[in-house]
Amino acid sequence: MSGLAIAVDFGRPDPDPGPVRRMLAAMPHRSPDGASLAVAPHAVLGLGLRATTARERAAAQPLHDLDAGLWIVADARIDNREEVARALGLAAPPESDASLLLLGLARLGAALASRLEGDFAYAAWDERRRVLTASRDAMGLRPLFWRAAGNGILLASEVDALLEAGGEAEVEPAAVLDFLLHRTGPAAQTFFRGIERLPPGHVLEAGPSGVRDLGHARPPPLRPAPPPRGEEVPGFRRRLRASVSARLESEGPAVLALSGGLDSGAIACMAEDLHREDPNGRAPLVLASAVFKGFPADDSQYLGAVLARVRFRCERWDGSVAEPATPDPFPLAHPVRDPMSGGALRALEVARAAKSRVLLMGLGGDDLLYEGGVLEDLARRGRLLALARETLRRRPYTVTPGPRLLSDALRSAAPSWVRRAFRALLPRRPSRPPPWLGPALRALWPRPDPPRPDPIPSRVQADVRSLFSSMDLFFAVEVTELAAARAGLQLRLPFLDRPLVEWVLAIPWDQRRPHGLMKRLLRDAMAGLWPEALARRRKVTLANEYFAWSVLRALPLLAPTVEGLRWESARYIDHEQARRLLASMCADGAAAKWRNSMELWDIVALEQWLRILRR
Repeated sequence: MSGLAIAVDFGRPDPDPGPVRRMLAAMPHRSPDGASLAVAPHAVLGLGLRATTARERAAAQPLHDLDAGLWIVADARIDNREEVARALGLAAPPESDASLLLLGLARLGAALASRLEGDFAYAAWDERRRVLTASRDAMGLRPLFWRAAGNGILLASEVDALLEAGGEAEVEPAAVLDFLLHRTGPAAQTFFRGIERLPPGHVLEAGPSGVRDLGHARPPPLRPAPPPRGEEVPGFRRRLRASVSARLESEGPAVLALSGGLDSGAIACMAEDLHREDPNGRAPLVLASAVFKGFPADDSQYLGAVLARVRFRCERWDGSVAEPATPDPFPLAHPVRDPMSGGALRALEVARAAKSRVLLMGLGGDDLLYEGGVLEDLARRGRLLALARETLRRRPYTVTPGPRLLSDALRSAAPSWVRRAFRALLPRRPSRPPPWLGPALRALWPRPDPPRPDPIPSRVQADVRSLFSSMDLFFAVEVTELAAARAGLQLRLPFLDRPLVEWVLAIPWDQRRPHGLMKRLLRDAMAGLWPEALARRRKVTLANEYFAWSVLRALPLLAPTVEGLRWESARYIDHEQARRLLASMCADGAAAKWRNSMELWDIVALEQWLRILRR
């Protein structure tokens, strides 16, 4: 993906281009096709270009509309460009999406963001009004961060770039606690005080009077109009096909991380159908797949079924013989690191070898298609026989046992007075912080949030709508995007396509019944396009055992960090307790719990990250 860098100084008509140059230099992986900047009154705009299509090369950014007094830099793929062009009164869209955005901003201003579909982040400077407007796509595929700087503001595609631009930045303890507990905090929060994330789908406006988040450009409806009866599956299939097609557009080969699961398997088989329709007009697709021999996570059986169905070349590797992952986190932005060196991110290496600039993944498919909320909807409406059939008749496509699914659904449907009485009779034990938590984080140890009522009568529709505000998913996308960008790749996620998500959101809950097999909507939509093995698959695999094994193999690399005298994490992690955790892991060996493996890996990653920040 390309990189944006913008510096605005409301008090200085001739701004210093130095901060923008430093921000672009901090993101060299986003500018293999060159970096450029423009100096406007009070603002400097820069772009590091990594082009994957001819449209991205069609106009040299930053762009300037002299008549409107507007400047823009954009990292964008606009999927509904013809529709936007018609709304602007144009006979056809211009050659570049950045040019289309500039025309749209000149006519519609900040309201333009509500009309856009695709993956995008842009920043526009109005030199006459002295107002900066920035926005990003609703599903959070293109990153954008900002910080106040003197009498102005800095924006960039990466936190690292804002740190390199200058100024002090303290670590945010609340973000560290969220990281160690594997949860996410407020949408704007990053690991640094004073550096904020522009939430996905939002519009930011900055002027001499300050910075304002104008909110979501187009929030999803609380009660969307349902599709015509009988159109649920065909409509989903058409939109999934369009989403995959748009994300296959590339000047060079595209790489798909294929796991053997339903989501990535559906993308591969849909791409095969598109290639059969137009074999010469599509970018070649390369598949990158890990097998985990001897582990429950081994999906070789299903992977083989997909490969027998498609024509694409597949690069496979055995994750059980991969070299141990190093614990050093490479970005300044966060301490998140993947310990599974033989896992899905190995696809980055396959993409580099294939000279690709595009990486497709099935991330987001679980969040969009899992029908767990339907079980709650059945319970809430008293349809207990149907609920029992869904949960007890045959094991659905989930790792949660049927009886547990049944009890969870019944508990969620209980009246509030029943839940209060139950808590009075059997009060919950207060949660205790882990023993290794340091003093700065113990002071932040949270109480559980009180339950909040659903604004949507349907639980499964509420789950889909949460995709527009779920920081759990957005942060996972952000971390994956950064890893891909540093490997020279543009991340594309077909299941996180706004028209596709809105279609699923509109389907009434009683039309989402899984009938004993989760992800029914996807299975029905892919009928005839993918192998029977995936259509009937019930087995769900988890990487927990492989995760723990990966950390155990890396213990010789982790031990020097934990056992040494130097300890940057004293505020956050009790050093002696960290040593005990390491000793316990070494003593338990293969019997060590995977949760302890996760705790140790995160502790070491945090310590290594803090040392990098200190340097």
